[in-house]
Amino acid sequence: MLRKPLRILLAYCDTQHYWEIHSNNIALPLGLGSIGTYLKHKLGEKVEIRIVDGTLMSHKRLLRLIEEYTPDVAGFNSTILNYKSTLDAASKAKELDSFVFLGGHHATSLYKNIIESRKQIDGIVLYEGEMPFHHIIQKILADEKLTGIPSLVQRDSGGNIVTPEKIMLAPLNELPLIDYNLFDLKAHFKRSGKAGLGNAVTYYSGKGCMRRAIQINKNEYSFQEYLDILESVNSCSFCGRIDLGNRCINDENVVSLLDYLYNQHDVSFYWDVWDTFVPISGPRIYKGDETYRFFSRIDNISEPYLRLLEERYGNN
Repeated sequence: MLRKPLRILLAYCDTQHYWEIHSNNIALPLGLGSIGTYLKHKLGEKVEIRIVDGTLMSHKRLLRLIEEYTPDVAGFNSTILNYKSTLDAASKAKELDSFVFLGGHHATSLYKNIIESRKQIDGIVLYEGEMPFHHIIQKILADEKLTGIPSLVQRDSGGNIVTPEKIMLAPLNELPLIDYNLFDLKAHFKRSGKAGLGNAVTYYSGKGCMRRAIQINKNEYSFQEYLDILESVNSCSFCGRIDLGNRCINDENVVSLLDYLYNQHDVSFYWDVWDTFVPISGPRIYKGDETYRFFSRIDNISEPYLRLLEERYGNN
C-alpha cells in the first residue's frame, strides 16, 4: 500500500575519499533539484520530495537517513566518484521495498552494464530526468505497470534489457525555476562559508557545449535517433557529457533566478555551470558585492567578451 503523499527521495551520494574536491564547496545537485521542482509543480500534494546531498554527510549517516525516511521511490544521480556509494544506497532503498532508479551522465553512458549487473536498480533514466520521472511517478500513483515510459531503460520479467521507444526532454524555458528551498542550504552555506566563499551556489543559464555539432530543435527523439546523434556529435576526445547539443535559458528567466537567490537566500557567490557560457547584452546583474564564476572556451574570449562580462557581472 503506497502512502499519501508518495515519498520520493532524490539523492546525490557521498564521494567517500574525495572530500577535498574544491567544487564540492559550491556544487548543488541541480539536476535532482530540477526534477524535484518539476514533480512538485506537476503533482503538488500528491508527492513529498526529499533531496539529499550526500557530500554534506558521512556514508553511514546517508544510509541511516534513507532507512529513517523509508521512501516509496528513490532516485539517485551517480558519477564515477560516488558510484560505489550510490550502489550501497540503492541497495538500502531496495531493502525497504522502494522503487529504485538511477540517472545522470555515468548511468546514461553505461546503462547496459548497470541494468544487467545491478539488481537493486529497477530502471535507468537516460539523459534528462524531469519528464521521464514525472511519467514514472504518475504510473506508480495509478498503480500501473512501468511500461511505455520515455527515456527509461529497465528489465522485463525474463531479465532482458528493454530500451525506451523515445527520449524526451523538457524545454528549458518551460521548466519552473529550481526551488532552492528543496536543498539543505543551511548546511551547504556552512560548508561554502568555511571555504571563504560566503553563501555560494551553482546554477545554470544553459546546458551543453558549443563544440557539439547540433542545436536542439525538438523535445522528442526516437531511441535510435538519439543514439545516432550521440555518435555523430563533434565532441572533445576527453568529453564525458551526454548532451544532445547546446541550449540556453531565456535571459529574463536567468535574471529572475539570480534576483531570487540574492534577495531570498543572500547569495554572494554564483557559479554558472553551463559548459560554454556565452554572455549577452542585457540589464546589469551585478548588485555590488557578489562574485560570479563561469566556464568558457578559450577561443571565445576576447576584449569585447570581457567588457560585456564586466558590464553585466562586475569585475570580482
